[in-house]
Amino acid sequence: MIDVILLISGSSKRMGKEKALLPFSNSKSFVNYLIDIYSQMNDSTLIVVLNRENEDKIKFEIGKRKKPILFLINPEPEKGRFSSIKIGLDHIQKGRGAFIQNIDNPFITKELIAEMQKRYQVNAFLVPQYNGKNGHPLLLGADLVRELKESKDSIHDLKSFLDSKEKQIVKTKGQGVLANINSPEDYQYWFS
Repeated sequence: MIDVILLISGSSKRMGKEKALLPFSNSKSFVNYLIDIYSQMNDSTLIVVLNRENEDKIKFEIGKRKKPILFLINPEPEKGRFSSIKIGLDHIQKGRGAFIQNIDNPFITKELIAEMQKRYQVNAFLVPQYNGKNGHPLLLGADLVRELKESKDSIHDLKSFLDSKEKQIVKTKGQGVLANINSPEDYQYWFS
């Protein structure tokens, strides 16, 4: 079984406005699109890590949902992405894996998520790959989640931790897994 950690605790400085609220389509923002996709997963907990400045705006944007959402606050988002991941991991139940989803990597599909779930392994991590380049989201096996939780004070960088772990690749034809939308120029490139 797999839970989801959606990271929205960054300051969005380069974008100049809250990335989670950017339009993904005519009817959905980034955050609502991602929550709609991950809400289709059965028996999963959806964890959203926010900061104090964006908490009210994001909760208002998301509104009421059938599937409960656990909102967590990163009190020190300036410490970076991994600090938010650790906060989310603290709330993953024993024996469960975790999708790590950045708000600025919105181009996921239910088909990609289903394929990653199908290929899930408790002792490995999975990444989608387009034309030989790794993308997002990341899926951590339950053993890796447990190891990160148990030694979170001694691990300071997710990439270094994963370098010694088994990586599984899920090849995709969707170039969007490589998107990293941090600036108005990035947004224009992907949504022109």
